[in-house]
Amino acid sequence: MSLKTIAIGVVSALVIVGGGVVAGKTLMDQDTNDNAASSSTSISTQSSSTSSSDAKSSSDLASSNKAKADKDAADKAKADKDADDKAKADDQDSTKTDPQPTPEETANKLRNPIDWRLSSEDKPYPDVNKYPNLWIHVSIAQQRVFLMTGNTVLYTMYCSTGMEQSGDGTPRGTFHIQKEQGLSFYNPTAQGGAYNWTSFHNHGEFLFHSVPIYMNGQYILSEAAKLGKEEASHGCIRLSVPDAKWFHDTIKYNTKVVID
Repeated sequence: MSLKTIAIGVVSALVIVGGGVVAGKTLMDQDTNDNAASSSTSISTQSSSTSSSDAKSSSDLASSNKAKADKDAADKAKADKDADDKAKADDQDSTKTDPQPTPEETANKLRNPIDWRLSSEDKPYPDVNKYPNLWIHVSIAQQRVFLMTGNTVLYTMYCSTGMEQSGDGTPRGTFHIQKEQGLSFYNPTAQGGAYNWTSFHNHGEFLFHSVPIYMNGQYILSEAAKLGKEEASHGCIRLSVPDAKWFHDTIKYNTKVVID
C-alpha cells in the first residue's frame, strides 16, 4: 500500500469520525433544545394550573360573599317587615273611636267549672268590626285572656301560658297578631300539637291555639284539664276549643297583644 493510499484512508477516517462528532454535537444540541422546550412547557402548564387555582379561589370567595350578602338582605327584609307590621299596628284605626259597650256586652258570664270543650263565657263573642281598636290583654298571673276596648273588658277567655319555672315561659311585652296561622300542627319534639293556631311573635313560634292534641288528632285530656288553672305550655297560649277557633277565624291581623 502506498503512502498516498494511507493518507487518503486517514483523511476518510477523520471525515467519518468528524462527521460523527458533528452529528453527535447536533443531536446534543437538539436534546438541549427539546429539554428547554419541555421545561418551558412544564413551567407554562404549572403557571396555567396556578392561574386556574387562583381563579377558582376567587370564584369561591365571590360565591361566599354573595351568600352572605343574600343572608344579610333577607335578615334586613325581615327586620323591615317587622318594623312595618308594628308601624301599621300603631296606626290601626287610630282615627276611629270605639263605641261605648252595652252592659250586656261587658257582663261577666264565665262558665264555672271550666270546660275546655266550650266557650269560656256563656254569651256571644264581641263584634271586632264594631270595636276597631279592640286589643288583647294576657294575664299570666290570672291565666286569662281579656278582649279589651280601651280599659273595658268585653270578653274573658280561660288560658294556659308557658311554664316559666322550666324555662318555657310565654314572652312578656307588647306584640301584634301576625299573618301566620293554620288549622292544625304537630310538633314531634314536644310530642303535641293543636288546632286553630294564630301567631303573635317570631312568625310561627309563639301562638294562640287550642288545648293540645296527640299526633292522631285526639285531645290530650290531662293537659286540657289544666286550662285556666296553671301554666302548662312550652310558651304558647292555650285556649278552649271554641275560643281558639273563634280567635283564629276572627281576630284581625296587627291586633295589639299585651302580655304581663
